[in-house]
Amino acid sequence: MHTFLRQPLLGLLLSLLLAPGLALGAGAEAPATGEPGEAAAPLQLCLSEFAPFNASGLSEGGPLGRIAVQAFARAGIRAELRFMPWARVIKEAEAAQCLIAGLWRNEARDQLYAYAGPYYQVELGYFTLKSLPRPAEPLSRAQASRICVQRGAYLPAALQEHQSLLQMNLDLSGCLRMLATGRVDTAFGARAAGQHYLDSAAGRDLGGSIAWRGPALELKDHMLAIRKTHPQREALIQAFNRGLAQLRADGSYQRLLSAGGLSGP
Repeated sequence: MHTFLRQPLLGLLLSLLLAPGLALGAGAEAPATGEPGEAAAPLQLCLSEFAPFNASGLSEGGPLGRIAVQAFARAGIRAELRFMPWARVIKEAEAAQCLIAGLWRNEARDQLYAYAGPYYQVELGYFTLKSLPRPAEPLSRAQASRICVQRGAYLPAALQEHQSLLQMNLDLSGCLRMLATGRVDTAFGARAAGQHYLDSAAGRDLGGSIAWRGPALELKDHMLAIRKTHPQREALIQAFNRGLAQLRADGSYQRLLSAGGLSGP
């Protein structure tokens, strides 16, 4: 009696396991529905080296990189950071191959991108030799002030109007070196980034002669940017903002900033 019942039951169980649409193991994938987070590959977040905010040499990509990844994780989306030169970040994002984990808005960018966040605010302004005053405002050619800026970096209107005063360098650390040797009068950049370099082993020899000159010339919101043509734009924006709100609410956001040496609001 028991043997007779067991055979049909075993056949029924096998037929259910082999039916289309039922998962057969941990590696099986659900059919795509267009919802973010369901794709097998992780969501790509493109960014460039920008210590102490983001850097491939920092733990988990740096504090702002960790915040971006964890905000998506709270919404059930697996994301990963991809570090690359800034020109390639823009190229990949414009092709909707990735999201930009940290973009500062301007009129031209607003034509191309939609945004989530902000998830940090960056102070932009001047570094000078401690023996020199902060540049007077508004700038004028009469001052003949030589200002070093990073090539391709965001420039406030106050600097865009005086291109003849600007000298380019590959990065802010190079500008600080130019400042220390008297090749420029001022270096423009992010306060935290400049101070991070001055406090590092590479820039410690400059720390005694260079200082940040507040107040900030401009405060820029650090946004997650997504191409307006991206097919999952609205869903991804909502997911990120929802996850970011959760990180803020339970204190994780502030802990991530503090662990990376950044101050928060």
